[in-house]
Amino acid sequence: MRPRYGLTHLALSLLVIFPLALAAGCSGPMAWTPNAKLTAARTSFNGTVNTLSDLRAQGMFTPEQAEVVTLSIKAGSETLDRWQAALELGQTTTSAIEDFNAILRELVAQRIAAERQNGGAQ
Repeated sequence: MRPRYGLTHLALSLLVIFPLALAAGCSGPMAWTPNAKLTAARTSFNGTVNTLSDLRAQGMFTPEQAEVVTLSIKAGSETLDRWQAALELGQTTTSAIEDFNAILRELVAQRIAAERQNGGAQ
């Protein structure tokens, strides 16, 4: 079964890149608040998780790959919570952001590997 992708896939890819650029220090015409950055990261994460869930439902992961995806999703969720806690406590968010970006990259890499293994995205 071929994956069903189109504009949604492109939009999700952009959502993944956007928080990474924010965390790297890129700025636009307006300044992003720390809470806005966290919200953008959560949105990107949720989109990535939804895509991975669709791939899992289509049988695109082996049981072992699905377990790695599950563990990565759990780690990403916990890292977002650490990020939020740091904000609420007025602490630095740098390590949480770096950890989140690494986990998000891993999730995207898992998606790419599943797509490649199963004939690529359309």
